[in-house]
Amino acid sequence: MVHIAWGASGAPSGPSARLLAARALAGAGTVIAVDRFLTASGRQADVVLACAAAGVQVVSAADLAFAPRLKVAADVNAVPPEGIAGVGVMDDAVPLAGTSAVGIGALAVGNVKYQTQHRMLVQMREANRPVSLGFAEAFTTARAFLAESAAAKPA
Repeated sequence: MVHIAWGASGAPSGPSARLLAARALAGAGTVIAVDRFLTASGRQADVVLACAAAGVQVVSAADLAFAPRLKVAADVNAVPPEGIAGVGVMDDAVPLAGTSAVGIGALAVGNVKYQTQHRMLVQMREANRPVSLGFAEAFTTARAFLAESAAAKPA
């Protein structure tokens, strides 16, 4: 099971809400945190997507030390300082100092987005009939691009 903590405050109100949140996190196989700052649930995340305003650091090096499950930290902030300490804008699965996680920077994220959009527009332009593309097609296109990129990297 995947638990996505999207905009979670980390401090649910009332004992029942806190118990429910704790059970959800404990039962999750994978936890993805998407927030403007690192919350209590974010500290239990496998994946952190930092989505703060430009120039705002969301996750400090000290925060990273308290996220033992972290596998991937992706930052969409390309304006200094970085949104996640230690993640450069060009980083593409670069090991994150002091953790067992890798960092993905804003321009690496943006490249996948650009390549996905471009490939989908080419599909639409080259089609003989109208084409309707949605999230599922975008996800498949992005995965194909990433697989091609990984295969092209020297061993």
